[in-house]
Amino acid sequence: CLLSRGLGDVYKRQVQHNGKPFIVNTPETDIRVLGTSFNVSAYDNEPYTSTTLVEGSVRLSTAVMEKTLVPKEQGNVFKNKTEIQTKVVNTDLFTSWMRGKVEFEEENLEAVMRRLARIYDFEYQFENEAAKDYHFTARIDNTQPISSILKMLEMTTSVEFKLKENTIIIN
Repeated sequence: CLLSRGLGDVYKRQVQHNGKPFIVNTPETDIRVLGTSFNVSAYDNEPYTSTTLVEGSVRLSTAVMEKTLVPKEQGNVFKNKTEIQTKVVNTDLFTSWMRGKVEFEEENLEAVMRRLARIYDFEYQFENEAAKDYHFTARIDNTQPISSILKMLEMTTSVEFKLKENTIIIN
């Protein structure tokens, strides 16, 4: 079981069956472990709680709905909603942090910056609102300095990054 907390703390735990249910609670959903490997992402600054199943099974529960995920399926529960939306995903994109990588697949720059800010502990602001909609696909070694990653992003679009104290300004 792989857990990531909303404050940026990451937990990697191996859960062994002892006859008692193992349940992960987030503000939007409860995740009941049914013998499995999975990733939970529940950050305050993300629009939804996401559970990605690698193998085994988990059961997601909201106030009005339950859904059991199958391998390679992701369940998302948006803030202040009770519906569970599911889709088939490439699980490597959501578990790459275990291998010291960060992977993006056609993600907009706003989502990329949220993830990088959690890893590298910086603030950011968009001066160019249109830049939020630039999309990126990349596999990044998370030991690279943030300056190298930003240079790579600059090379692929017309976006520019400037550092002002602990804030990255996006033009």
